[in-house]
Amino acid sequence: MRASWGLKLPNESRSVCRNSEAVSQACEAAKIDSHQLTHTCFGLAGADRSEDITQITTNLQEKHLSTFHVVSDTEIALQAGSATGKGIVIVCGTAVNAFAVDSFHELHYLGGHGYAFGDYGGGLELSTEVFRTVIRAWDKREKPTLLTALVLEQLGYDSVEAMYEACIRYPKTVPKDLAPLLFIAEEQGDEAASQILNWQADEFVKTVGVLIDAGEYRPPDQQIILAGSLLTKSSTKALRRLIREKLVKEGIDFRVVPLVDEPVSGAVQMAMNYKPMK
Repeated sequence: MRASWGLKLPNESRSVCRNSEAVSQACEAAKIDSHQLTHTCFGLAGADRSEDITQITTNLQEKHLSTFHVVSDTEIALQAGSATGKGIVIVCGTAVNAFAVDSFHELHYLGGHGYAFGDYGGGLELSTEVFRTVIRAWDKREKPTLLTALVLEQLGYDSVEAMYEACIRYPKTVPKDLAPLLFIAEEQGDEAASQILNWQADEFVKTVGVLIDAGEYRPPDQQIILAGSLLTKSSTKALRRLIREKLVKEGIDFRVVPLVDEPVSGAVQMAMNYKPMK
């Protein structure tokens, strides 16, 4: 029997525990023993570099699992969304990451390590943009924005000044869940929210362009899979529209496909199809 998991990788010590728990829970649900597994595929957020995969593999080997292999969450997302297992995938949730398999089975990775390392457009960055936009509108560096009322309501402050003073006096990270407010404000015609979403769409199209230039894609592999909460929810349709419009403007004639199935279904396929290197 084959098994698969799609998990986040918060840090090394916690991830091994979570992976082991996932194995136990899945086996219990399937009413089997872990020794009955013939192969396992782990699709993990954070498993992007060979060094990371080597370390994770070493840790998992201590759990005495059956044969297994480790891939990134982008790889299982592409597998879940592409009938051919090829094409380009952009994952955008808390962070943003991209991966591609071209028509000649060449693998291409881009991003996944945060804003300081060149990425833009994940939920964390967008939440920061929302927060700072409200601050800048309050101190008159920007025009008034509908984001102000939305942020104050969500965070429970009566005024921007109160929010500002609280965060200055008691330093803390910007709330991570402000990004969805962009779509509410944009739908109501807010200029600031529209500008931020345009920046995000521009970055995604740049990423797609880099991955296209790095490989060769033939039909039916000319497809872009959109995965992650900020790209697949019905409430985020404005971003998908912007991405499609900008792809057309750049002359990129690839099909855009929002991921429907859970990414873990891609890990199932990779576990079933796994062929060990001889």
